[in-house]
Amino acid sequence: MTWDPGEALYVGPETSAMIPRLAVAGSAQVFALWKENLIDTENEWETDEIFASQFDSEALVWAPPVSLLEDREEWPFARYGLLTPGELVGSSNGDVVATVKESDYDDSASTVGYSAWVLRFDAETGTWDEPVDVTQGYAEGGGVPAVSVDDSGNTCVVWHQSFNGVTHVWSIRYDASLAAWQPAALLATIPGRGRSADVTVQPQGDFLAAWVDDGKPSGSYYDADTDSWSSPFQLVDAESVVALQIASDAAGNAHMVWSPSDPTSLWASRSIGGFVWDAPQLVTSEADAGACELAVTRRGHAMLTWGDAGRYWSSRYEATEHSWDPPELAAESAAQTSIQADLALDEDGDGIIVWAEDADLGAPVSVTRYCARTDAWGPSEVLAEAGGAPAATIAGTGHAFAAWIQQQPDTPDAWVRRVAP
Repeated sequence: MTWDPGEALYVGPETSAMIPRLAVAGSAQVFALWKENLIDTENEWETDEIFASQFDSEALVWAPPVSLLEDREEWPFARYGLLTPGELVGSSNGDVVATVKESDYDDSASTVGYSAWVLRFDAETGTWDEPVDVTQGYAEGGGVPAVSVDDSGNTCVVWHQSFNGVTHVWSIRYDASLAAWQPAALLATIPGRGRSADVTVQPQGDFLAAWVDDGKPSGSYYDADTDSWSSPFQLVDAESVVALQIASDAAGNAHMVWSPSDPTSLWASRSIGGFVWDAPQLVTSEADAGACELAVTRRGHAMLTWGDAGRYWSSRYEATEHSWDPPELAAESAAQTSIQADLALDEDGDGIIVWAEDADLGAPVSVTRYCARTDAWGPSEVLAEAGGAPAATIAGTGHAFAAWIQQQPDTPDAWVRRVAP
């Protein structure tokens, strides 16, 4: 298998590209989203801008970038904005939804505002909708919004925002039958700073939201038949949790992973239907849920990956045993530094991790492939001599895509490479 030479997704020669995201919609439509930063010193302004592009599988090229969201600030300014790409998720019907966190800072670099944005690609029209600011009132801070989309394009976004020492967990849904966003719903009010909100789709348009409330993994279930959210409930028996992730297969079987604050470790539990969860299982005592990758396919394959001082580990969920396998070494770096990585699985359970040492774009970007049939990771292959912020996805055709930020002579570019199955 040979990776193609790759292609830069930059918009202009004077912009700096950052934080690429990749997603598959339909069976094989691949989308990329990234941020560009442009500083115009002559005219004294700076712009953060979010762009997206779609891969043309016939011409084998990326379409011209489309600008989705812009935060332009004139100099001198008393406050300035910073756009951070969140999640990029595709639906089997071809729709795509992205989230963006906007943080406003004053001239002393103190946070003075927060906004949560949602960007949606409509497969029927083949265009991106206007950006939607889902923030509820003024917020001093908040998290990157999480998003999940079902097969019909029904979408749920969950995020937390804080003001005056109180955190609110909110959700907003896109109803595909009405082709419209519905009013936001307040899921929880938490004294202090909220943590780690996530959401996953369930069958028949239902959704399961999860967040951390007073150190406990908590959640709420959306029932599409009654168009209502359940009262918050504790998902599993765990304490001092600081980060969690949740994802489901097509049948609604959900996996949740989380980490307590002390000692650092990675725990997991599985649920059938989102209400009754298995007893928590310790996956590893040397990982953090905020820095791990959880992937669950429609057919039920599930894998966890995480980094530890120059090594990258994985664990596969064994459905017949109802447990996670012991950690397996997936990749190793010569430098004993932390590793940035992204994990992608296809429907057969095969996968890739695209990874880079956390070294300010100065270390190689590599890819390692996993074969489900042999339950083994192959040798690593270098995709770029210097880069960072990797992303990965696998289309229904088996073509794998890797994206990262690559340092060029003047400014970093977003770069993408592709390999056939």
